[in-house]
Amino acid sequence: MKMNHSSFSFFLAIVATTFICSGFSYSAKAGDTPHSKNSFFVLAVDGLDLHTSAYPSSEVIKHVPYGESIELIKRATTHNLKINRVESGMAEVSYKGTKGYIFEGFISKFPAPVKVKRYATYVETIRKNQIPVFFEENRKDWGSKNYEHLFTMHLPTDNWVEAFLVSQQLFAIPERVFLPKQFSDPNELKEYKNDLENLSKEVLRLQYDATGFLEVLTYQFDGIGEDQTVTLTFVEKDDKKYVKVEQMLKLDQ
Repeated sequence: MKMNHSSFSFFLAIVATTFICSGFSYSAKAGDTPHSKNSFFVLAVDGLDLHTSAYPSSEVIKHVPYGESIELIKRATTHNLKINRVESGMAEVSYKGTKGYIFEGFISKFPAPVKVKRYATYVETIRKNQIPVFFEENRKDWGSKNYEHLFTMHLPTDNWVEAFLVSQQLFAIPERVFLPKQFSDPNELKEYKNDLENLSKEVLRLQYDATGFLEVLTYQFDGIGEDQTVTLTFVEKDDKKYVKVEQMLKLDQ
């Protein structure tokens, strides 16, 4: 694989087959049973360790696998830890009756999209956990390998990490994609281009607002016979904050 920009080394490197079934190849794990308002889910694909104290070097009690539900007792009081560009601290939680501390940066009120055959199924999984989510989807179909599919949902969160991780996993974006910096120069537009194998290309665009906060993230993959664009937009409207997630998938083979 050839990289055009060294600064893009932590972003996506996807072969042409990655997205052929990106929205339809997975069935849901978390969310079959409604959880309480204090229920959170592990979004770290390798899981997280449950520690005896808020010190990350303390003894590990248990390992909490990806997608598992935990009960949040107390949020992290300090955010002095950084893992994979995510800054957070150690939250006090309970996992299957065992209390301990876990890295808060990779837990979310949204269930992990462990296996989702249809995007609408994942939305219903979120709703079962007492979280209202708007979504819509539209599909133009000319045959099993010739279609366009547009999916949109509004994730009620002002947490970029949470929205990014859910989108990354829902659309099968590789784990090596790291969350971009959430702050930069005001009104700055960053663009990273990458040439892949089989004449495929990808572009990542980051748009920052007048305060320097990340406002729009767009990932575009152009392959032979297939294209995918994923856009995340931070929205603040009528005293509500959410991240608008859009995915356009085109297949023509």
